[in-house]
Amino acid sequence: MFAPGTTSLQCEFCGAMNEIDRSNWDYAAMTKKHNFLADVAELPDAEVEVVHSVKCNCCGAQTTFNSSAITVNCDFCGSPIAVSGDTSTKRIKPQGVIPFMVSQDQGRQKFAEWIKGLWFAPGDLINKASMESGLTGMYIPYWLYYVDTVTSYTGKRGEYYYTEKQVKQADGSMKTEKERHTRWHPTSGTVSKNFKDLIISGSNTLGIDGEKLKKKFKFDGMVPYNEQTLTGYKSENYSVSLKDAYKEAQKIMAEEIEDAIEKDIGGDDQQIDNKNITENNIEYKHILAPLWISAFRYEGKSYRFMINGQTGDLSGSRPYSKAKIALFIGAIVAVIALIVILLK
Repeated sequence: MFAPGTTSLQCEFCGAMNEIDRSNWDYAAMTKKHNFLADVAELPDAEVEVVHSVKCNCCGAQTTFNSSAITVNCDFCGSPIAVSGDTSTKRIKPQGVIPFMVSQDQGRQKFAEWIKGLWFAPGDLINKASMESGLTGMYIPYWLYYVDTVTSYTGKRGEYYYTEKQVKQADGSMKTEKERHTRWHPTSGTVSKNFKDLIISGSNTLGIDGEKLKKKFKFDGMVPYNEQTLTGYKSENYSVSLKDAYKEAQKIMAEEIEDAIEKDIGGDDQQIDNKNITENNIEYKHILAPLWISAFRYEGKSYRFMINGQTGDLSGSRPYSKAKIALFIGAIVAVIALIVILLK
């Protein structure tokens, strides 16, 4: 399998390291940006590949797997999946891969430290988590968008001014206080903002924790899409299409454009009445990026822990022990009661 932090494949049995032959890696394909509007209309055959995968009926994750398996657990939600055979799926071929830099042993250590450090966790949580899931290396699909925008707007610039007024106090005396007002001025203008490496998840199974970790990826560590770097790991097929992911990108762009407009308006306060966004030179890339994932079920509920396989940042959901919380609250009440008794 690919050894994280190296450019070598490591034998799982003897540990021998073999340097990867990178002479056929397609760096031109990795750096190329594809035309979004053209590819949404009709994808060129050269940008499409066929992969074999299985879909979880619980969370919808679609991943590659070992076809010799009869049953497996979903790496995203921990639910059992009955496998009747591979499903062939066409997808836009990834152009780049951010390789694993964090090893599985390092991931397990982070996982154990995270579990042990959780307040109010059930006592058997670490056993349940490790027994039912383990830690799986997974390449997750992401879309990178590149867009040049020009936005014309109309609005108002607010400037504060103050007046003084007399306010009667509780003792009957009068006090002078300043009262703030806003003087509004109509304004209009145009702002230009270019977006680069705007990353949108191609997976709809990662939730808030996945959104946190995706912001940590560093694209200068990316290499061309190749089988060697993926060796020994699973990969998820994108469930968020190129077109739908761009809708998410537009929401992010709209927020940043609004911030740029408010900065352009200036003053103490701003109002945006109308804005007209023009998007030019819309391009994209499809990449894969690494996560270590542990999915486990506890008392019928699914929980997940994830590590950014490049940076080591982590995030996860967890169960709480009602008994421990009740004991903690009871202890606080007892301490408060004791203090009250002592003060009498």
